[in-house]
Amino acid sequence: MKTLVRLALGVAVMAGASSFVASAQSVISAKSGLIHYAEGRVYLGDQLVENKFGNFPDIKENAQLRTEEGRAEVLLCSRPLLIASSRDAGHLL
Repeated sequence: MKTLVRLALGVAVMAGASSFVASAQSVISAKSGLIHYAEGRVYLGDQLVENKFGNFPDIKENAQLRTEEGRAEVLLCSRPLLIASSRDAGHLL
């Protein structure tokens, strides 16, 4: 009986630890044009960009990203980041 309790406790601890590690990385595969963060009114084309956990919209070729009273962080490749502040607009070529 004690072995079963220890096993159950060990499984619970491992499950908790693995969920903590899994949540540490917000984006699994980063690519150019990925909107990493948006705050305020940020539009991709005519669509309002909303922050949702685990959902990172990407800018398609020739699509327009614009900010109105907001800002957005866009990944350009694996590390460089473009920060667009209020009343900016740009296209991904």
